[in-house]
Amino acid sequence: MFLSKLKNKKEVISWSLYDFANQPFTTIIVTFVYGAFFTSVIASDERTGTLLWSSSIAITAVVVSLLSPILGALADRGGYRKFFLIFFTWICAIFSILLYFPKAGDVYFALSLFIVANIAFEMGSVFCNSYLPDLSERKNIGKISGFAWGLGFVGGLIAMFLSLIFVVQPETPIFNLERLSSSNSLELKVDSISENRIYVYSTNDIHLGMYLKLENKNITEDIVVKEIKDNYLSFSKHINNLEFPTKRFELYGKPIWTLEESTGSYAIFSTQDKVFEIRSPVYSYDSLMGLCAYSNKGEIFLIDKKFCSENNLDYHEISTISHKTTQNIRFNNILIGIWFLIFSIPTFLFIKDRKSEKLQKHHITDSFKSIKNTFKEVVKYKIILQFLIARLFFNDGLITIFSLGGIYAVDTLNFTFDEVMMLGIVLNIAAGVGSFVFGYLEDLIGVRKVINISLLVLIFATLLAYFAPETTNPKQMFWVAGVLIGLMVGPNQSCSRSFMSRLTPKEKQNEFFGFFALTGKATSFLGPLLFGFITLKYSQQIALWVVIVFFIIGLFLFNRIQFKED
Repeated sequence: MFLSKLKNKKEVISWSLYDFANQPFTTIIVTFVYGAFFTSVIASDERTGTLLWSSSIAITAVVVSLLSPILGALADRGGYRKFFLIFFTWICAIFSILLYFPKAGDVYFALSLFIVANIAFEMGSVFCNSYLPDLSERKNIGKISGFAWGLGFVGGLIAMFLSLIFVVQPETPIFNLERLSSSNSLELKVDSISENRIYVYSTNDIHLGMYLKLENKNITEDIVVKEIKDNYLSFSKHINNLEFPTKRFELYGKPIWTLEESTGSYAIFSTQDKVFEIRSPVYSYDSLMGLCAYSNKGEIFLIDKKFCSENNLDYHEISTISHKTTQNIRFNNILIGIWFLIFSIPTFLFIKDRKSEKLQKHHITDSFKSIKNTFKEVVKYKIILQFLIARLFFNDGLITIFSLGGIYAVDTLNFTFDEVMMLGIVLNIAAGVGSFVFGYLEDLIGVRKVINISLLVLIFATLLAYFAPETTNPKQMFWVAGVLIGLMVGPNQSCSRSFMSRLTPKEKQNEFFGFFALTGKATSFLGPLLFGFITLKYSQQIALWVVIVFFIIGLFLFNRIQFKED
């Protein structure tokens, strides 16, 4: 391996471990788990939740675009690079841990914590990236950058895997955390079947959004009740090829973890000789109708305000009790914060930095002068300027995918929590493979070809994700799209970082990497914001065109750059 030939192997590995340490934040909090948890559990409804989440990503982008060049120049002048790296790492880790506390309804509490953590994460990445020119040479910069990105995705994979086996899937999660219960079922007798309709003897107690469960216990959560008539139900896809040997089937409530009210298995009250256990909420369109419950006599009830009034029950108290079962999902945030604190230690210990000077007034004034001069000088570096403008667009598309991909899978394609976690694991494997492989290819075929390949594949994969809901196998189609995106995310970002490093003057590495972050964030609020607003007005599927258009513009502008790779 190329590492064995490096004289500074310990420093390179230590620097790369920072990506290993911080990647779970992106994987679990931003992309796959917490974003979907926020829109579906904490927010009042999924569309509003999507807009609020995308707005928080936009706020992060604006703050980082303002801070990064100033602090980058300050680090150059005063030697504070490692100080800022440690400071922002600890802020991100601590506020990630604090994300454990917000529950359903704590919208602005959750968003405030996330915004601070996300800003700190991005700022830490700025200072980490600025070490790359110090640690590499022109002949191995692609390998080192790709190795770090690949190691980062390995970190995300391991963290996701640990979360799945210890926190999410076990009936009794680690530390006896309360687990989300499975949804309640309702058994119905089939009269006849025609295309996407099942004719039944009665449609009582059936609610929109319930999904089909076959007799063989194969839960088909993509087959959802879309319409209820007096004697039949319409489903979200054709079901005439399904078999019902006993002329019976079960309907289940929408998977609990995606709901506004997250509920568990609790014996709450006794009334009229019945002990109730809450199982899942029931929705009609976007409105919470009540809580589905079983009695000790095997009866199924919809516990709504009217039912509670008739039986002397406190509906608000029942709803409050039901919130407890989000504990194991929220615990992921603690896991991520501790992970970041532990695995970033080698970076702090073994990366060398020049001795810092005592902070004085001239450091601040010099930093602003440096920024002003850099704005003037960057015009002289036409290739850098052209690249940064192209990256404005394709990086914005990536940021939109990172921040809203998991939400799209859950809200548009009805992915369950376990499915999203498995998708995250597979995507991290794909991303790790892509980073390692293309890190070598970059030094063989050149950075231009690698970036072009990544953008073309990302456009194709996003189109697959857009058309997935229209196909007969939407989840499978999205899996293909997700794996392709995973393969290309690492190479695109890694090559962008190494490309910038090749063009940046040594004496301005922190300053120029500050502008690298600036251009990566300056307009990156546009993609998430447009996605959120289009979702609110139309749908998440239509909003996905924002990503496709940004990738196409970025590809076009990148190929207008006249760059010799020698």
